[in-house]
Amino acid sequence: MGVARGFGLVDQERGEITLALTSRDAAAMTIGPTYYRSTIERAPIDSALIEAAISALGTWSTD
Repeated sequence: MGVARGFGLVDQERGEITLALTSRDAAAMTIGPTYYRSTIERAPIDSALIEAAISALGTWSTD
C-alpha cells in the first residue's frame, strides 16, 4: 500500500515517518506545493511533485 494510496504513486510499505520538521511545517510542505501548482500555475499535479513533497517530510521506517 503506497503513501499516496489513492494515486498509487509512492511505493512505500505501511510504516511510520520520522519528521525532519515540525508537524505544522510538514503540513505546509505537503499542501503548499500542490496548492501552488493547481491554483497559481493552473497545472496538473504530477507524481514527481507528490513524491518530492513526501520525501521532504522525513524518513520512513517499517519496523
